Amino acid sequence: MKNYRLIVIGLLAGLTFACNLPYALNATQPIPPTPPPANTTAANIPAPAASETAIVPPTAAATATITATTPPSATATITPTPTQSIPMVTPLKDPVNCRFGPSVNYEQVFALIVGASAPITGKSTDGGWWQIKTTDTDYPNCWVNQTVVVSSGDLSGIPTAPTPASLITDVQLMVKPDSVNLGPGCVGPFPKFTITGTISTNGPMKVTWYIETQQDGKLSTHTLSIPKYGSWNVSVDFTPSNWQKGNFWAHLFITSPNSITRSVTYQVMCQ
Repeated sequence: MKNYRLIVIGLLAGLTFACNLPYALNATQPIPPTPPPANTTAANIPAPAASETAIVPPTAAATATITATTPPSATATITPTPTQSIPMVTPLKDPVNCRFGPSVNYEQVFALIVGASAPITGKSTDGGWWQIKTTDTDYPNCWVNQTVVVSSGDLSGIPTAPTPASLITDVQLMVKPDSVNLGPGCVGPFPKFTITGTISTNGPMKVTWYIETQQDGKLSTHTLSIPKYGSWNVSVDFTPSNWQKGNFWAHLFITSPNSITRSVTYQVMCQ
């Protein structure tokens, strides 16, 4: 019986050894090397799906931004040619009379006060007067004598300006006496009428004029030489050739340098 147990124990031990034998053998064998990873060259990498695209094509806005950074053209970098300074005048020490023409024989039409300045637009033929630009709408240009102003700026290119033609600025007409009484039956005595015109000018000129009356028509034509600005009288003595009572007119016609007409009336009574 004892031998039987020993036999059984020996068989069990042998079985146990036999079962563990492959593990032991495997444990003693060298571990095979890890196989290298699959070939990862670019040729074997599959193309990414369309949904994985990370590069976004440039939009129209990106193109506009690139255009905005274009370097400036060559014309934008050209240095402009410096301009000459504008010729100007300012009073030397006192207010300056600015006249209609380049002479003291012309009327003052503007005043350049101390501290003020005006651009020069021309010069006189003799070079002694500047034509300047004013702020007066009636007289946009007038003349100052160079001796009473300080001139500045580029004076080399100032053109010669023509002398303006003087004008008649006002005319008044009167008759004396403006009323006569010849008595009953208009038998007289017969006085004369003096018709007087006062002509105002802004400079020297020649004036052509004549008188026309209702009773005797056009009288003689006259010419008056006016040396400077101011008021000047012209007159005629007139005795009607045909006396009768009533109200009568007389006209002064100026034909040169500008056309002007003035009228006046007188009265003849027979009482």
